Amino acid sequence: MVRTATDEQKEIINKEDGFSVVLASAGSGKTFVVVERYLRMVRDFGVRPSQILTITFTKKAAAEMKRRIVDRLFDEELFDQAQEAETGPIQTIHSFYERLLRENSVEAGIDPKFDLALGAESDRLKRDAVRSVINLSEDDENELIPLFVKFSVGKSEYGMNGAYEKLEKETIGILNQMRCSGHEPGYFEELYESGPVYLELTHKALIARLPEYMRNAITEQPGSDWRDVAWQEAGKMRGEKSKYPWLKVSQDEELTIANLTCGLAQLALRAWTRYETLLSQDQKIDFDGMESRAVRLIENSVQVKNRVSKQFLHVIVDESQDLNRNQFRLFDAIDSKSKMLVGDGKQSIYAFRNADVETFNDRAKDGYLKLSMNFRSSESIINMVDVVFSEAFGPEKYFTSNRYDVFEKQLSFEGVERVHLSSKENWSELAEFIADERANNIERSSTSILVRIHKVAEAIEARLKGAGIDVRMNAGQSKFFARSEVRDLVNSLLSVSSAGDYFAWLSTLRSPIVGISLDGIVLLAKPDTTLPLSEEDQEKLDRFSSWFLELRNQVDHVPASEVLSKIINKSDLFANLLSLTEGRRRIENVRKLLLLAMDAPELSAREFAEQIRNIERLRHDEGDAATTDDSEDLVTLVNIHKAKGLEWDTVILADGMNHKSFNVNSPVFDAETGWIGYWQNKSSTYAAEYLRKVQSQIDKEELLRLQYVAMTRAKKRLILVTWGDSSAGLIGVIRNALGQSAFDSLKTWRSQQPGSDLRN
Repeated sequence: MVRTATDEQKEIINKEDGFSVVLASAGSGKTFVVVERYLRMVRDFGVRPSQILTITFTKKAAAEMKRRIVDRLFDEELFDQAQEAETGPIQTIHSFYERLLRENSVEAGIDPKFDLALGAESDRLKRDAVRSVINLSEDDENELIPLFVKFSVGKSEYGMNGAYEKLEKETIGILNQMRCSGHEPGYFEELYESGPVYLELTHKALIARLPEYMRNAITEQPGSDWRDVAWQEAGKMRGEKSKYPWLKVSQDEELTIANLTCGLAQLALRAWTRYETLLSQDQKIDFDGMESRAVRLIENSVQVKNRVSKQFLHVIVDESQDLNRNQFRLFDAIDSKSKMLVGDGKQSIYAFRNADVETFNDRAKDGYLKLSMNFRSSESIINMVDVVFSEAFGPEKYFTSNRYDVFEKQLSFEGVERVHLSSKENWSELAEFIADERANNIERSSTSILVRIHKVAEAIEARLKGAGIDVRMNAGQSKFFARSEVRDLVNSLLSVSSAGDYFAWLSTLRSPIVGISLDGIVLLAKPDTTLPLSEEDQEKLDRFSSWFLELRNQVDHVPASEVLSKIINKSDLFANLLSLTEGRRRIENVRKLLLLAMDAPELSAREFAEQIRNIERLRHDEGDAATTDDSEDLVTLVNIHKAKGLEWDTVILADGMNHKSFNVNSPVFDAETGWIGYWQNKSSTYAAEYLRKVQSQIDKEELLRLQYVAMTRAKKRLILVTWGDSSAGLIGVIRNALGQSAFDSLKTWRSQQPGSDLRN
């Protein structure tokens, strides 16, 4: 059955050529609108699907968009167009980059058969690049890099491995942000030539950011320090000092910190060069490299720009609030008949990926179309969201669901409830609430617990499992490489490829790959014992030995993927995993590991195992594999960032009481200016303190947007977890927006055993 479009939706579907911005609130049917607009262009105006560039931000979203479009074209018997749409440009931004570079490889100056360096491989190469630069820095005539390394980790003879890992992580973080900032290496080389140069350039820029009355006073007192003058002027006007706390910074160590900042920048720049060299040697490009090459190509080549503009007559970009500066540049350069940016500034939650929400909002200032009706959530949840976020964002930045009388009548919040814990983060009581599913009307398969902080997710997961509640975990910083099923297979690879790795052999025997009992392992660990294995253990050992010894003879001649495949097929691994909690998840993780091995055919069994061990040690962020059956009776525990675009009947917002920005102590980077904020022993530069203030405000605004996303995932029921006086964090924002009386009247569950804290 085809939905009937609302008047708002019709206006967007029927929009004529030209540039337009669509502000689409959560649950407002933007995918439906994009599909209908696409169909109208194909059906009514004879546009070919190959002429409509439709960009989404995830492969899953692209696949879903393509499925809907193709199905509708088939339903309308537009079979040729459906076939063309199946292979047409409905894709992620990175897929578009790849296609653009391969089709214009001559102009881009690259081999059209380049390979992509993804995930773990890219991370490994960056780490190798940083280490290479650090190792060479001691003999470098430039003293700033070794100065920075020394101050960061101390002398190498002290063996501060943890400090070196922190240094590598921070350097790679700056390297990544430099590469996708839109600035060329030459820009950074000039900015970070030396401490004095960095201070001169940043001080000039900071003065330019001051209000006119401060700048005039600085000009009138040329012999005075500009910072002192600006601070004194701020003190003459009520409330002005609170706007410029970065002016009141000790100046004693600024040059020292500026030199260290330049050392970090130069280390990242040289690692950038080394990393590009390593990629080039293997004829590979990573995502950031594709992006910068694609932007340069379309901006600098008139032929390519014209070709792309004629090829794609219409451009639709979904989730446009998540575009970064480079991506805006790319789409600005395409001269299509129509370009439509679809997004929602209220759902911009990827600042850590350099999402540029301000540019998106600026594009909407000259006029926008809107999708404001929330079709996902119940009226009471919409009431809650409208009241809270029109207050938090300000009415001028938040438009309600065309319900302009929302504050002129008594509102119902019946679908919003509280679980009030007897003490802070007493997650055992949350588990108690969910465990009593009949009394509390919990349908586990359609219930999600949303969290922001991974540490909180781990604590909740432990309490739920302790209460016998199965969990589908997808909360970021996943321990995929530390999962028992992954470690077991890594041990099996080590044992089959190295006869002397006795620990790996015993671990394999104990694992579900073989399944020998703990008593049996104890006996096998003591080869001089005369006690026999149990009949069952001996049978398992014999069956294992029959294929293990044969595989050991072959291991040096086949890739890791083939060894893994044989271990999986020859053993009873899948059957044994299926009998365990989250069996399907474990099996999918095994399959995912096999796919990772297949992506690295050059690695032997031992090389692949060592690579996985190294990745796990560095806590690489790799998510669990998705299960094939989402109807399992599992509660979903998910990071809010990963919940975007999803929905559940019941959403439990678990850590809204911890609605605080993270402390800004690690190096921070500003994409617009290219400035790095660096702190050493609480000393910093004026630029760093300015960035701290800016970053703090960015974090505060994004936290509100993050919780907007969280609350709008709920369809029927929104449950807020509270404790204490409920005045902290987002819960405090909600309480203040509703008023104490309305907040207290929310249906509230409390443990029948108050004070029963089972955390110890």
